Amino acid sequence: MKGEARAEDMSTHTITTPPSSSCTLTLPERLLTAASLADSPHFPQAEWDPEVLRVLARADRVGEISPRRIEIFDDIDDFALDHPDLLLSPNPWGRVLGHRLRDAVERRYCLWLGLASPESLPHLERLFGPGIVKIAGSPTPEGRLPLALNPLDLVRAWSHDRLRSAFLRHVLRDVDSLRAPSAVIDALRHSGVAFRERSRLARLAINPKMIAYLVVFVYSSLRALPVALVPGFTGKVWILWSIDVLTAIPYTWGVLTMIAGRTLRMRAVGLAVTIVTFMAPYIYFWLHGRDCPPAVLALVIAMILASVGLEFARWMRDRLVARVLRRAR
Repeated sequence: MKGEARAEDMSTHTITTPPSSSCTLTLPERLLTAASLADSPHFPQAEWDPEVLRVLARADRVGEISPRRIEIFDDIDDFALDHPDLLLSPNPWGRVLGHRLRDAVERRYCLWLGLASPESLPHLERLFGPGIVKIAGSPTPEGRLPLALNPLDLVRAWSHDRLRSAFLRHVLRDVDSLRAPSAVIDALRHSGVAFRERSRLARLAINPKMIAYLVVFVYSSLRALPVALVPGFTGKVWILWSIDVLTAIPYTWGVLTMIAGRTLRMRAVGLAVTIVTFMAPYIYFWLHGRDCPPAVLALVIAMILASVGLEFARWMRDRLVARVLRRAR
């Protein structure tokens, strides 16, 4: 059947769109927007609304959305042509959709993006459900609409529908939950999907935040011990080390929050906690020694300057990514 052949071909081949040349960036700007949506060579050419994409991706800033977590839905118009009930059977198009949903769960995709004709929108809303598909920008000169949806939100929404839950059980059987968010795992359980369970330890082992916590914790537990070798220190090494251990967890939290906090206020709190917990063992040193290493004050000043510089870089990155998405010159 012609439709089946076309659907199967779409499941293994993705049509890419060359990058737009309407928004050029200088070399420093390209470096600043590396690994962002502005750096994606396959992004559909349209005027995208960065705020819509940020909200759909559940990101704090548009500059933090990685191209590795998006998929271009080139054949979204073709999906709209099939009747939703037939699509969810699943027919060949349903198998294509199921393959994409499996990728979204296993690779933790946060956005599907595509350009569709206005006539397709009602069909897509009927297929995916109300409120799932969003118009995420201005129509192209050809009249096509930039559309976006979050496939993980789609899985959560479909887990509460009887017909769509049956579809999920069929296409997501044995899906790997290693990288899936907890809310998606709960949705898979609610739908009765027989997925591959992963232990909490295995999930934590690949969590970049937990790895960062471990590295910073080990460092912060040992960072002040070399000070004990400084001539003139008359305090007790075990007290110095105890202060290090007790401040290791808040110091670790402060460092990570200073770098990756959700809001400016949280990042400022992280900076303050980092400085206080960093200084704690050295305050004990000052009380029981002399000739404090000047590197300590230099590091505190460097932390403050680095935090200010990081905030400026974030602001510039978001501004540049938004400009590219809007295709501004």
